Formats: sequence, C-alpha cells, structure tokens
Amino acid sequence: IDGWSQSILAKEISHAYHSLLEDCAPIFPELPFVYADFAEWERNFIETEGAQKVIDQWCSTLTPLPDPGSPFPFGVGVAPSHVAVFAGFDFSETETAGFSNLCRDLGITPYVGMVGLWTLVLSEAGSKEKLCVGVPFAGREFPETQRLVGNFVNLLPVVTEVIPGNSLRDHLLKTRDAFL
Repeated sequence: IDGWSQSILAKEISHAYHSLLEDCAPIFPELPFVYADFAEWERNFIETEGAQKVIDQWCSTLTPLPDPGSPFPFGVGVAPSHVAVFAGFDFSETETAGFSNLCRDLGITPYVGMVGLWTLVLSEAGSKEKLCVGVPFAGREFPETQRLVGNFVNLLPVVTEVIPGNSLRDHLLKTRDAFL
C-alpha cells in the first residue's frame, strides 16, 4: 500500500480500537467504490481511444531522450558493491528562506524547485542537456479515490532541458512547465 493509505489505515484502526474499548462496533462511512473497482476502470481505460491519446502524448514527450548511461563515473571494471552511500547536505536557515522565497516568487513549490536543482546536478555530472527524472505521484486525482486503501503510487516522468547560459530562475520555470 502507499503512504496515503497508511494514514487512512492508521485512522481506521484507531477508530476501531476506541469503538471496541467502548463495547461498540466500529462504524465506517460507505465508500463510493473499492480499489478493485478502480483497477477495473484502469484496465478498461487502456482499451479506449483516450488512452491511446495519452500514450501518444507520452511517447512524443519521452522521445528522443539521450542514452542515460551513468552520470557518475564509478570506474571501468569496478564491480558494484550494492552498498548504499549517503551524501547529505544542509541548508542554513538563510539559504532555506531564500530558496523558499524564490520558489514563491516563481509560483512553484519547493519540491518542484528541488527537482529543478537535482536536474542541474545530474546534467552537470553527466554532461546531458535533456534529462528525464521520475517523481512520485499519488495517483488520486479522482475524489472517489481519496478514502481508498490501495497502491495508487506512480512515477511521473518529468523531462527537462538544461540550456547552457540560462539563469536558475529560467531553469526552475522550465522545470515547472515540465510538471504541468
């Protein structure tokens, strides 16, 4: 299940627990449909003309992308160790406030701003100007899915171009446009 569902489950378990403590059967609101209904709707949608339009749009957006290769030089012939490495950094309060203000001025969320910064790092590390990064997407665009438990998470491919000479502001605006 996804993180959104975990929150729903926690609330429902808490409600059930408190109801049972009071010797009452827990009462839950009726759901408009269940996850299986959503899965069936998705399966049926794939066979429609609307789905083909969506597929065509994504194919147009995602091609051609350069061969991703590896943006980080790990050395030729070095066997992967499968050991995770963490590279952390901290923003000062002043830097955080400045970045938040920049994002607000540009009409973007700090999340979109951070994705924009990440694409700059990837572009610099890999010498690529066109990049595709996957960002998690809740997949609950329909009101009926708001209270359902299930796995709605999807990765949304965001394609950005890093144009040499562009300002940070311009790049963040292009990143925002890629999200839209």
